[in-house]
Amino acid sequence: MNLQQLRIIKAIAKTGSIQGAAEALHVTQPAISHQLKSLEEELGESVLIRSRPDIVLLPAGREVLAVAERVTAEIEDLRQRFSPKAPDEITGTLRVAASTLGIVYLYGDLLQTFMERYPKVSLVVTATETGVEGARQLVSGLVDVAFVPAADNMEDLGFTVLGKTKHVAIVSSTHALSGRITVSAAELRRFPFIRYRPNAGSRTTSDKLFLSSGEYPPILMESNDTEFIKRVVAMGVGTAIVPEFTVTQRDREQRVLETLQVQHISIAQGYGLVFRQDIKMHTVHLFRELCIEHSDLTMKRF
Repeated sequence: MNLQQLRIIKAIAKTGSIQGAAEALHVTQPAISHQLKSLEEELGESVLIRSRPDIVLLPAGREVLAVAERVTAEIEDLRQRFSPKAPDEITGTLRVAASTLGIVYLYGDLLQTFMERYPKVSLVVTATETGVEGARQLVSGLVDVAFVPAADNMEDLGFTVLGKTKHVAIVSSTHALSGRITVSAAELRRFPFIRYRPNAGSRTTSDKLFLSSGEYPPILMESNDTEFIKRVVAMGVGTAIVPEFTVTQRDREQRVLETLQVQHISIAQGYGLVFRQDIKMHTVHLFRELCIEHSDLTMKRF
């Protein structure tokens, strides 16, 4: 039994004839007859009597009609529920994963905009230590979308590119490298270094910088807390590589930190929104559209 057969029974009951049903459904009469024959063979009973002037539904046909009316009503209800409507009338749930760094520095305003535009959508945000953890939660079905750094191992997932962030070296205003505009990897190797933990996007960036041309500097400590890293660097006990957007205007005004461009290598990193391609959700579609719409504003911080 299929949906078209249910529609045919409903149309016959309404119009009283196969010809009327064919006209209502915009199909040919032979197509109607073929579907009726298949339905009767599946049920093992006749569903109607072709009498004049109107067709009469038999008991099996009346039972099919009751099901047809219920099913088509539920389908119409679903269509109305998910059909285009005003943003403040859209309902649903959206579960988002993002690193704490991303929430604090990048995506907070974007999430706030989504809540204001779609007030009846329940937004649940999970803060993760790294973007990789967010991607794992997505694959496990714990969240619907995740903000992550661009990676090479996401073939089975959809990825909406939002932009790139540049990384810079940071030193204290009293450090031996202060006052410089640029610095090389070789020069950074002379001083203790604070790096992010494995799987953090910025750790991938520092790995690329140092391991592609030698070794890391002496490692002072590892942390994924960017504010903590900045405070330790401001004390003058080490250097670090951080996303440029994490060095705020306040940091610059206080003159406790200085940023240096790293020579001879691009340490920009792509960021975006990852989602499962095998699951279609209206709220995910709306969120992706909003991210693309605001990507220019978001990326100005990169």
